[in-house]
Amino acid sequence: MIATIRSRTRALTLTTPKVREVAALLERRDGIDPVTADAAARAAQGHIGRARHLARDEAARQRRRDVLRIPMHLGGVGACLRAAATLVDAAQAEATGQTAETEARERAELEQALGVGTRGARPRNIAAALKELEDEQKLRVKRLQRDAIDRALTELTTWYRDVLSVQLRTGAELVNVELADVVLTEASRATPDRTIARIDAILACREALAGNVAPQLAVESMLVSLGADDPLI
Repeated sequence: MIATIRSRTRALTLTTPKVREVAALLERRDGIDPVTADAAARAAQGHIGRARHLARDEAARQRRRDVLRIPMHLGGVGACLRAAATLVDAAQAEATGQTAETEARERAELEQALGVGTRGARPRNIAAALKELEDEQKLRVKRLQRDAIDRALTELTTWYRDVLSVQLRTGAELVNVELADVVLTEASRATPDRTIARIDAILACREALAGNVAPQLAVESMLVSLGADDPLI
């Protein structure tokens, strides 16, 4: 039986698409201009869906630029806490914006199904049903907020990986080429060990979020570590 299955299968080797390949796809399929396509493809690091989203949505590109500016403004604990609040609030706003229309439609459909606003007898469980829907919607927003924060952590990781790449003289092309001057400055100010510690702080934040730590606390802890001369992990 196993031999028969093997004879009818084919081995496929999957690789991450190159930046130029993703950019070419965006240009050909979505009509994206070459400059935007190249920037989106590089930022997405081979993730076609993410690249397409960045290429087509200026707000998404602006959010990414805002995240990449965070390491430049972490002078002191106060600045770190303010940056954390801004990041978490932005993630909350993004999540709410994604779900507002859907939530309104879901509530209207449920109310119609329950006979809200009509004459005659109505089900006794209207309040409970609406409360259950609201709870489900809150959980969805919470999940989307954490997804948005996770994307921000990925962007921050690319920044510090660029810094580390320069420090180790790998010769690899930077992900954030538009910030090359700032990356070079940071690479000269810090040591590779400190840069690795900062990357570890980002990974620790991701693990904390996966463990259901409050986003505000997890992000504050991470940014305080990123802003410290000797990051605390």
